Amino acid sequence: LSPIEKLSQSETELLTTILVRHFIGQRVTYDLGGALVSGSRLFKRTRLLPQADLNELFCSELVAAVCMRLGRMNRANPSRFNPACLLRELVRQGTFQFCHSFTKETH
Repeated sequence: LSPIEKLSQSETELLTTILVRHFIGQRVTYDLGGALVSGSRLFKRTRLLPQADLNELFCSELVAAVCMRLGRMNRANPSRFNPACLLRELVRQGTFQFCHSFTKETH
């Protein structure tokens, strides 16, 4: 996340709760079909894109859903985001910025 979008302590706890309770506790499975469909431009240009089903997820769909829930991304159908689309959208919205060097933060 970009520095201004850094998660607060309460948001970090909410993220942990979302991931543990919903995705691990409910044993959400990997959505291979959704992952394949998300990469197809045909579905994005028509209204045939399936609705979000958060009981089966692929990686970028999970990240998109969580970013939306935490208010770091505009609400949309998380199923439409393949990894490249998700990264473009996060950069476009100013939520993500590329890190050119890594430094250890001190608290």
